Amino acid sequence: MQYRKEHQGFTLFELMVAIAIFSVLGVMTWTAMAGMVRQQELTGEAMDRFRQIQQGVTILSRDLEHIRPRPVRGASHGDMLPALAGGDYLEYPLEFTRGGVRNPLGQPRSSMQRVAYRIDGDTLTRYSWNLLDRSPDAQPIAMPLIDKVTQVQMRFFAPNGEWVEQWPPDGGFQANPFLMPRAVDIIIEIDGFGEVRRLIDIPGVSGTTGDRG
Repeated sequence: MQYRKEHQGFTLFELMVAIAIFSVLGVMTWTAMAGMVRQQELTGEAMDRFRQIQQGVTILSRDLEHIRPRPVRGASHGDMLPALAGGDYLEYPLEFTRGGVRNPLGQPRSSMQRVAYRIDGDTLTRYSWNLLDRSPDAQPIAMPLIDKVTQVQMRFFAPNGEWVEQWPPDGGFQANPFLMPRAVDIIIEIDGFGEVRRLIDIPGVSGTTGDRG
């Protein structure tokens, strides 16, 4: 009686096929993992971007919500600056006095602060001065808020019920440095994000914003 010899293990061809299959599976797995990691990175970058924009807009909104009708003396010959100054023609397109500044250490200083906003390069930056009435050598503290900003549009709701694009507005209002608008409407255009709009009612100013369109 003859016995047939059993084959042991895999043939060379079978090994090559198995290696090829595992190689393809490995490439597919690596591609999928790389895609997941990249997606997580993109999601993280988007979240960081959103937080930056949200924080910057919140700081601007809080400053305006604490605005005070307090003019200051500028660094140039002690000229009086209005409580709020706004317009594209200014060095700082938005500058005003705010109150409610925290003083946890009880230092002998005012609870008000002069702040300003402008675009430096493509970054919306907040400026603040330690003293309200500035000396010629006074230097503001810069705080970058939002980058990739393409434009900031502003308008002010005057006491006569009209929207104006600069403050103080032309005419009789200009002689009163204490004059405040009823509201400030701000649109921030951000590359890759779109527009962010805030309409801030000015506290202590009588009347409403009326037609906000």
